[in-house]
Amino acid sequence: MATKEITEEALTMAWKMIDTIFRQYQVPAKEQNALLTALTSVALEDLLQSKSLGFSKPLPPMTILTIEGPNVRTKTAEKTRLALKTRPTEADTEREIEWVEEIFDKYKLSEEERATLYTALPCLGLHALTEYVEWKQEPPFAELGESD
Repeated sequence: MATKEITEEALTMAWKMIDTIFRQYQVPAKEQNALLTALTSVALEDLLQSKSLGFSKPLPPMTILTIEGPNVRTKTAEKTRLALKTRPTEADTEREIEWVEEIFDKYKLSEEERATLYTALPCLGLHALTEYVEWKQEPPFAELGESD
């Protein structure tokens, strides 16, 4: 059985999309990392509930995601209210969505830009969690790799 994973094409397109938006609005690294971690967490909760993926091993406590150059890395935060969890709760997800929307509102992002980040950031974030997650179904990011 072939291992299911996010395609290189989807990852390349996700990088282009977030790079364009973050550069246009000059979003600082701290907020980029908060959006990356929060939106990956929201997607993770949704994908766990739909049984599209599961954990092959638990996430370490206080795990966050950071954009470092052309890569996304997992990192252990010393203190944060925003960390990825192996078993996220509905309250965690609601709080993360509030944070995300506050940042989106701050930069006055369009609905299209918001939708783009809701797809592109989890694509990169979940790819960075490869050693922890196991896809049960094909990752839902194929459309990122398709060209018009």
